[in-house]
Amino acid sequence: LHRRLEDLSLQLPDQKWILIGHGDGGLVIRQYLRQFGPNLVRHVVTIATPHDGTQMWFLAGPHLAADLRPGSDDIKRLKRKNRNEDRSRFICVASRYDNLVVPWQSCHLDGANNLEFEYLGHFAVVLNRDVIRQVAAALDQPVG
Repeated sequence: LHRRLEDLSLQLPDQKWILIGHGDGGLVIRQYLRQFGPNLVRHVVTIATPHDGTQMWFLAGPHLAADLRPGSDDIKRLKRKNRNEDRSRFICVASRYDNLVVPWQSCHLDGANNLEFEYLGHFAVVLNRDVIRQVAAALDQPVG
């Protein structure tokens, strides 16, 4: 992620980027911000991201499962405040019917613009028109 953003920024030096992550992709973005800072990022959108882990961690496969377990070292590290993570720039999308992020409230972040939806599963939330419209409207709002 860092290399790609650096390459894009060389081509478009005045551009700040909107990063969108689904599921554990949102956690990857948060790790990126903590390590490299927010200089290249305008907004972050996380969709169905288990910020507090998930009770369904065991379905993630051996390379990722331990990291998604509530209370894991990675989840604890992400829960600690970090100056590079300005949550007013975050839009976090959650579905009350997410079948993989349990409890669904784990998709919320304090200080973020948390959007909630119903009747959408973990993967359906990504392409839902209402979700896309509301995220687009939230991206048009001033930060902070």
